[in-house]
Amino acid sequence: MAKTTECAKITLNKMMHKIDSNIYGHFIEEVGECIHDGIWVDSSPLKTLPMSNDPCLPNVREDLLQASKALFGQKDKNAQTVLRWPGGCYSDTYHWQDGLGHRDVRPVIKNPHWGHGPFRFVKNEHGALGPDINHQFGTDEFMAFSQQIEANTYINVNYGSGTPQEAAQWVEYCNGAADSEWGAKRALHHPKPYRVKYWGIANEIWAVWENGNERWANNYAEKYLQFAKAMKQKDASIKLIACGLDPLCTNKVIFPWDANQWNEKLLSVIGDSVDYLSIHIYYPTTIAPTFVFSGSDQHVRNQKAFGAIMAAHLNLEDLIDRVWKNIVNVLGQDTQVRIALDEWNVWYYLKQAIKANWALMDGLFVATILQTLQKHADKVSMANFALLVNVVGLIRTDQQGIVKTPSYLAFQMIRQHSYSNYLSLDLECMTYENARLNVIQSKDAPYLNVGATTSDDQSHLCLSVVNKHFSDAISASIDLSNQHGRSYQLDEVMTLSHDDPFAMNTPEHRDHVGITSRKATQDNNEMHVFPAHSLTILTYKSTIRLD
Repeated sequence: MAKTTECAKITLNKMMHKIDSNIYGHFIEEVGECIHDGIWVDSSPLKTLPMSNDPCLPNVREDLLQASKALFGQKDKNAQTVLRWPGGCYSDTYHWQDGLGHRDVRPVIKNPHWGHGPFRFVKNEHGALGPDINHQFGTDEFMAFSQQIEANTYINVNYGSGTPQEAAQWVEYCNGAADSEWGAKRALHHPKPYRVKYWGIANEIWAVWENGNERWANNYAEKYLQFAKAMKQKDASIKLIACGLDPLCTNKVIFPWDANQWNEKLLSVIGDSVDYLSIHIYYPTTIAPTFVFSGSDQHVRNQKAFGAIMAAHLNLEDLIDRVWKNIVNVLGQDTQVRIALDEWNVWYYLKQAIKANWALMDGLFVATILQTLQKHADKVSMANFALLVNVVGLIRTDQQGIVKTPSYLAFQMIRQHSYSNYLSLDLECMTYENARLNVIQSKDAPYLNVGATTSDDQSHLCLSVVNKHFSDAISASIDLSNQHGRSYQLDEVMTLSHDDPFAMNTPEHRDHVGITSRKATQDNNEMHVFPAHSLTILTYKSTIRLD
């Protein structure tokens, strides 16, 4: 039986800031089995499965559609989150007009990013890193999928091999009136504009692996402005996302010559024409020998790595602070520009970009990152988990059905039960010093990680608690007395846990790791025991106002 340590106290304090629901966003790309045989079925054996009845989505599995919709759904229908597409690296090679028209006549090509160079040799039992592209999932299919799952839309334009004119035409196709040149082409089968709000100009354009790689921030800034001007002429209301970079990424073989100054140089030129600065992070790193050459995740399925992965959120806080300092240094404290963490996840070895599965440990990591994004939602107002399906994905598909990974379950728990206002809190808790693991630095990390949110009228509270202890349960007292004269009663307790922190859901055992839920009793309002390596959601209802 697991040992229980009585060591913690959680005290909720005042409301701090609003949380933009776009921090719960997702991302899809033409890589591995994310879209090919993931979202869009191409292989004959999979076509026997029930498909969507949407005429624009005849090759989208109904089980995948419903699982995606459940992940995007939220109590407040006005709090939709965002789906990013078509990349990623692939976006800087993608010519969007190839994905228009009757699907039978769309061109079939080699994947222009993931199917070329050294990437073409990366394969496993599930297929290739860069499957051929048949352009079946184009703009209209993406929009139909997004509408079905009730997602806001975010499109990355082709900066690397495209032109400002091509990007502007894409904006007009999506958002233009039916009497505009490209709006008329859309109106042939979708009369109303799609109203795509978020547009990214390039992806990781500072990296040597990217088509159109820029080695200097000023070069990107000047060309970015050409894209921004052309796109805004088609729709002045769109929001634009530019490629930022962690200023600590100073390896000049991979990153630009002025990496430590990239953000500030870029913003000093484009500051009036940008709404978000994009940052990407995968833990422990995608630049390491174990990542490139390993064929499994066994090097992280141990207690030492567990402690490091559970502390990664502290490193993310440092990253957010560094990038925010860059933004404020150039644009001032009153700037409207915010950070978009539009790719984030764990990623242990390259072939997970074909098809991956996640353990309970990874689900707890997801929870800690979402808690961190809530905490820093005054600086980060968009984030996109990479990726939605199969490729380091939350959902894993097979010929019999889908697997909801522990990462999916953790994401869904926090997304569906959090409210739109962040509460500050005090935490008294035992700590541990995690081992360094690639980019994850050694830190003094608390064993509990806690997030607190409240509804606009403060009638409901949600407390999310991750116990990061490898082997021990932790007992904690919970003090809600600072809540503006309100009294609260614990209503429901939901827990994601398993005896084994490395347990997974698989096609053979789809519910091996699951969520338990119970209604609360009046005698457990102030104390709670959090199981070892677990995520717990506590929901509270206001009973009376004491003032």
